[in-house]
Amino acid sequence: LSFKPATMRRLLEIKHKISGKVCEYSLELFKSSPEFCVGRWIAPKGNPYAIPAGAVSWGVWPIQTGGCWGAYRLHRPDGTISSYRFDAVERISFTNLHHLSMIEYHDLVVDAIVVPSPDGDLRVTIEDRDELNDYVDQNAVSAEQLKIIAEFETLATLGMKDLIKIVDTEIDGIDSKCLS
Repeated sequence: LSFKPATMRRLLEIKHKISGKVCEYSLELFKSSPEFCVGRWIAPKGNPYAIPAGAVSWGVWPIQTGGCWGAYRLHRPDGTISSYRFDAVERISFTNLHHLSMIEYHDLVVDAIVVPSPDGDLRVTIEDRDELNDYVDQNAVSAEQLKIIAEFETLATLGMKDLIKIVDTEIDGIDSKCLS
């Protein structure tokens, strides 16, 4: 899918890691509503992530639904979906300023990588449990955060089709005026 927003707005994605590190990513804002924020990043040539130039990452974050996840739908340069990535997160907030919008959250280490097969099956892989266990051993993760991670893992294993439907609906439902 190729989209062109009617008025290009910058979306700053701010990820707070358990380690204390803060990462910032610049995206294009495509949608903000009381429920969801949708942004897009197009991989430039020579990007630091070794992603092919022209590949697209759509980000979707639930804002006021008490969501424990943020999602990325990853497209190859030809537009086909290659995978989804869901991150366990907490404290999602969205700020909409005149010249800049910000989506900010605290990353809880654990991710679910989802690769759809041609027959519609989903291969879900939970990643970074070892890293989480290291943070638990260092007492860097609270009981409340472990509860959120457990909720995320339950959704990732039992409710993934529903999560993907939400993500696809938010991305594919972007106003047709944004289509190029």
